[in-house]
Amino acid sequence: KCNPRSCELENMGRHFKITKKIGRQYVSRLYTSIFSLNNARVKMRNQDTQRIGNKLGIDSLKTLEPVEDDALDSKLNLVIKHYPVKAKLTPYLFGLPANPGSKEEFLIEGPGGLGLCLDSNAEGTHAIFGAGTGMLPFIDLFDHCLKQLIAWSDSGEK
Repeated sequence: KCNPRSCELENMGRHFKITKKIGRQYVSRLYTSIFSLNNARVKMRNQDTQRIGNKLGIDSLKTLEPVEDDALDSKLNLVIKHYPVKAKLTPYLFGLPANPGSKEEFLIEGPGGLGLCLDSNAEGTHAIFGAGTGMLPFIDLFDHCLKQLIAWSDSGEK
C-alpha cells in the first residue's frame, strides 16, 4: 500500500527500485512513481475541470475516465515503458500474464532519489524542462499546480 504522505510535493519525481530473481540472477531497475492518476485524484480533477469550465462558459471539457477499481487508490502506481533493449526486468514484466491471481514476488524499495527537489514555500518564477519519460514526474507537479490555482481562484484573491 502507498502511504498518502508519499504524494506530497517533496516526494514528487522520486523512484522505486524493483528487484526480481530471474533464473539464478537478481535483476533490478528503477521506475518512476506517479500519484496523480489514481481514482480519487482523477475524479477530483474532473470535478474541478468541469467547475472551471462552467465559470468560463465552456459546455464540455475532455476529462480522464477513472479506472473502475477503487482499490488502485491505495496501491503504488508505477509507469513502466517497454524499451527495445537487452534489459532483463522490463521485458520480464511485460511478459507476465495480466492475471490478478498470479503469484509473482518482487522486492520493492523506495522512494529513492532526490525527486524534483521542490519546496512548498518556494516563491518566484520557475522554469521546467522535461521530455519523453522524463515528463512523468511533472504530471504530479502539474496536478499540484492545478489544485493550487483552483484553490486560489476559489478564494477570490486577485
